Amino acid sequence: MLLPQCWIQVIADNSSMNDANRLPPATGVAIAIDGGPSYTLAEEDIQFLAEDSMRGLRLQLEYLKPETRLSEHGIDHTIVIFGSTRTVDPELASRQLE
Repeated sequence: MLLPQCWIQVIADNSSMNDANRLPPATGVAIAIDGGPSYTLAEEDIQFLAEDSMRGLRLQLEYLKPETRLSEHGIDHTIVIFGSTRTVDPELASRQLE
């Protein structure tokens, strides 16, 4: 982890270094807080993105990702067909028609 310049100055100026981790005690706390989940960017916080309240956002992303990829390739319009096909055995289809 890179330390902000102000913390580096505190470390350099502080003569009472904590022997365990060679950082002033208050700076160690600040590093622990900075490394916590509250300081993780939302886009990198998987637990946050997995919450129920983020369901709408995840659904929006599921639509936006392919739309963006298609647009990058110059595809402006698509046709989506929902449904399935179930073919019947030709002999059974002939018997059903009789």
